[in-house]
Amino acid sequence: MHSSTLSRSCSISGCKHLSRALCICCNQYVCIDHLKDHSNNQNDTQLTSLTTELNILSDRIHYTPLVDSFFLTTLEKWRTDAYRTIDRFYETQRRHFEQFIHENRDKQRKEID
Repeated sequence: MHSSTLSRSCSISGCKHLSRALCICCNQYVCIDHLKDHSNNQNDTQLTSLTTELNILSDRIHYTPLVDSFFLTTLEKWRTDAYRTIDRFYETQRRHFEQFIHENRDKQRKEID
Protein backbone atom coordinates (compact mmCIF):
# COMPACT_ATOMS: atom_id res chain seq x y z
CA MET A 1 0.00 0.00 0.00
CA HIS A 2 1.31 3.42 -0.88
CA SER A 3 2.37 5.65 2.02
CA SER A 4 0.30 8.64 0.83
CA THR A 5 -2.84 6.57 1.48
CA LEU A 6 -1.92 6.23 5.14
CA SER A 7 -1.44 9.94 5.74
CA ARG A 8 -4.80 11.07 4.32
CA SER A 9 -8.11 11.33 6.12
CA CYS A 10 -11.09 9.26 5.05
CA SER A 11 -13.05 11.01 2.27
CA ILE A 12 -16.41 10.07 3.78
CA SER A 13 -18.05 13.17 5.20
CA GLY A 14 -17.67 13.47 8.99
CA CYS A 15 -15.17 10.61 9.35
CA LYS A 16 -11.94 11.43 11.23
CA HIS A 17 -10.17 8.10 10.61
CA LEU A 18 -7.10 7.81 8.44
CA SER A 19 -7.62 6.30 5.02
CA ARG A 20 -6.45 2.76 4.35
CA ALA A 21 -7.53 2.31 0.74
CA LEU A 22 -7.95 4.25 -2.48
CA CYS A 23 -11.10 3.50 -4.47
CA ILE A 24 -10.11 2.99 -8.10
CA CYS A 25 -13.66 3.78 -9.27
CA CYS A 26 -13.91 7.29 -7.82
CA ASN A 27 -10.36 8.04 -6.55
CA GLN A 28 -11.57 8.58 -2.98
CA TYR A 29 -9.52 7.60 0.05
CA VAL A 30 -11.50 5.60 2.60
CA CYS A 31 -10.84 4.15 6.04
CA ILE A 32 -11.32 0.47 6.93
CA ASP A 33 -14.70 1.22 8.55
CA HIS A 34 -16.07 2.76 5.36
CA LEU A 35 -14.29 0.55 2.83
CA LYS A 36 -16.97 -2.15 2.70
CA ASP A 37 -19.84 0.35 2.63
CA HIS A 38 -18.11 2.37 -0.06
CA SER A 39 -17.42 -0.77 -2.07
CA ASN A 40 -21.06 -1.85 -1.77
CA ASN A 41 -22.22 1.63 -2.81
CA GLN A 42 -19.94 1.54 -5.84
CA ASN A 43 -21.20 -1.93 -6.74
CA ASP A 44 -24.81 -0.80 -6.29
CA THR A 45 -24.16 2.21 -8.52
CA GLN A 46 -22.55 0.05 -11.17
CA LEU A 47 -25.33 -2.55 -10.91
CA THR A 48 -27.96 0.16 -11.23
CA SER A 49 -26.20 1.50 -14.30
CA LEU A 50 -25.95 -1.98 -15.82
CA THR A 51 -29.57 -2.71 -14.95
CA THR A 52 -30.63 0.50 -16.66
CA GLU A 53 -28.63 -0.42 -19.76
CA LEU A 54 -30.14 -3.92 -19.79
CA ASN A 55 -33.63 -2.48 -19.49
CA ILE A 56 -32.97 -0.12 -22.38
CA LEU A 57 -31.68 -3.00 -24.52
CA SER A 58 -34.65 -5.14 -23.51
CA ASP A 59 -37.03 -2.37 -24.51
CA ARG A 60 -35.29 -2.05 -27.86
CA ILE A 61 -35.53 -5.80 -28.44
CA HIS A 62 -39.24 -5.78 -27.61
CA TYR A 63 -39.87 -2.65 -29.70
CA THR A 64 -37.91 -3.85 -32.75
CA PRO A 65 -40.49 -6.46 -33.85
CA LEU A 66 -43.14 -3.71 -33.88
CA VAL A 67 -40.94 -1.56 -36.09
CA ASP A 68 -40.10 -4.56 -38.28
CA SER A 69 -43.78 -5.46 -38.57
CA PHE A 70 -44.74 -1.89 -39.45
CA PHE A 71 -41.93 -1.68 -42.00
CA LEU A 72 -42.88 -4.99 -43.62
CA THR A 73 -46.56 -4.04 -43.73
CA THR A 74 -45.70 -0.69 -45.30
CA LEU A 75 -43.39 -2.36 -47.82
CA GLU A 76 -46.06 -4.93 -48.73
CA LYS A 77 -48.64 -2.14 -49.22
CA TRP A 78 -46.18 -0.29 -51.45
CA ARG A 79 -45.63 -3.46 -53.52
CA THR A 80 -49.36 -4.05 -53.90
CA ASP A 81 -49.97 -0.43 -54.89
CA ALA A 82 -47.09 -0.53 -57.38
CA TYR A 83 -48.44 -3.70 -59.03
CA ARG A 84 -51.91 -2.14 -59.17
CA THR A 85 -50.45 0.94 -60.89
CA ILE A 86 -48.53 -1.22 -63.37
CA ASP A 87 -51.65 -3.29 -64.10
CA ARG A 88 -53.74 -0.15 -64.75
CA PHE A 89 -51.05 1.25 -67.06
CA TYR A 90 -50.83 -2.09 -68.88
CA GLU A 91 -54.60 -2.28 -69.37
CA THR A 92 -54.75 1.30 -70.67
CA GLN A 93 -51.90 0.72 -73.13
CA ARG A 94 -53.37 -2.60 -74.22
CA ARG A 95 -56.75 -0.98 -74.97
CA HIS A 96 -55.03 1.80 -76.95
CA PHE A 97 -53.03 -0.75 -78.92
CA GLU A 98 -56.09 -2.93 -79.63
CA GLN A 99 -58.00 0.15 -80.74
CA PHE A 100 -55.11 1.18 -82.99
CA ILE A 101 -54.96 -2.29 -84.58
CA HIS A 102 -58.74 -2.40 -85.02
CA GLU A 103 -58.78 1.05 -86.67
CA ASN A 104 -55.90 0.10 -89.00
CA ARG A 105 -57.64 -3.12 -90.05
CA ASP A 106 -60.83 -1.23 -90.75
CA LYS A 107 -58.90 1.33 -92.74
CA GLN A 108 -57.12 -1.37 -94.77
CA ARG A 109 -60.40 -3.20 -95.44
CA LYS A 110 -61.97 -0.01 -96.73
CA GLU A 111 -59.02 0.57 -99.02
CA ILE A 112 -59.28 -2.99 -100.38
CA ASP A 113 -63.02 -2.75 -100.98
